[in-house]
Amino acid sequence: MDYRKHEEYLKALAVERQRRAENLQGLVRDRLNTYITKREVEEVDFSVVTEKTLAEVLRAQPELLKPLIAASNMGKRAIRKELELELDTYRPKLSHEQSMRLAAFLLGCLPKKMLVETLVALDAYQWVDSEIRKAKGRWEKTFEKELAKLKLEFKKRKFKTDGEEFEIDLAFPKRGDIRLAVDVKSIGHPSDKHKRGDEIVNKAVKFKKQYPKGVFIALVQYPFPLDRDEVERRLRTGTTDIDDVIFAGDDEDSIATAVAQIQEHHRKLVDEEPK
Repeated sequence: MDYRKHEEYLKALAVERQRRAENLQGLVRDRLNTYITKREVEEVDFSVVTEKTLAEVLRAQPELLKPLIAASNMGKRAIRKELELELDTYRPKLSHEQSMRLAAFLLGCLPKKMLVETLVALDAYQWVDSEIRKAKGRWEKTFEKELAKLKLEFKKRKFKTDGEEFEIDLAFPKRGDIRLAVDVKSIGHPSDKHKRGDEIVNKAVKFKKQYPKGVFIALVQYPFPLDRDEVERRLRTGTTDIDDVIFAGDDEDSIATAVAQIQEHHRKLVDEEPK
C-alpha cells in the first residue's frame, strides 16, 4: 500500500500556493500601499545549504527544528509518518543519524529562500499556539486540584466497552469500579458543538453500559452564551445516561460553583453506601 510523501503534497500544491502568494501580495500592495516601506532584510538561502551542514546545525541548536518544520508546512506527525521518528519538536535530543535523516527530509520540503524574520514569526506563532493549548489543558487540572482541596481524590482513568477504550478525565474512586465520572470538554467554537456533543453522549452511553450504577457528568467550557441552552438541550435529550451537565469558565466563581456541584454528586454517592 502506497502513501504520498509530504514533499509530494507540497509539489502538487506549488502552483496554487504561488498563485495565492502573488494574489495576496497584490491585495496588500493595492489596499495598504500607503503604509508599505522598504528596508534591507536578511534571507537564508536553503538551496545552497548541504544536508551535512543542516544536520550539524540541528544537533548544535535543536530549537531551530520547530521553525524549520513550520516553514516546511508540516508538524511532528509528518516526521513520525515519513521518518518514523517520535520527537519533542521544541526540545529534541537528536542523534547524528536522526539529524542527518531530518536534514535530508527538510531540505526537500523547505522553500529555496526564506527571510530570517519569517522563520522567527513562524516559531512565535507555533509557540504561542502551543502555550495556549497547554493553558486550556490546565483547565481540567484546576478541577482536580480544587476537588483535592476538599479531600476528594479524582484521577484520569480509562475503561473498555465493546472492545473500545475510553478515557474519563476525572474519575472517582481511583481504583475499582468507577462510580462518578466527569467528562471535561472544552468547545472552542460554535461549529464544534454538535461533534463534541456527540462525543460526550457516546462516552456516556458506553460508560453506563460498563458501569450501570455509575454517575456521569458532562463538565463543559463553552464561551458562547447565546446558544449554550442548545448545547445543554442536545446533551440532555441525546441520552438519559448523562446525569448532569455543568458549564464553567475560567473565573473563580464558576469554577467554585462547578466544584460544589460535583461535590454534591459525590456526597449523594457516599450517603447511598451501605452502612
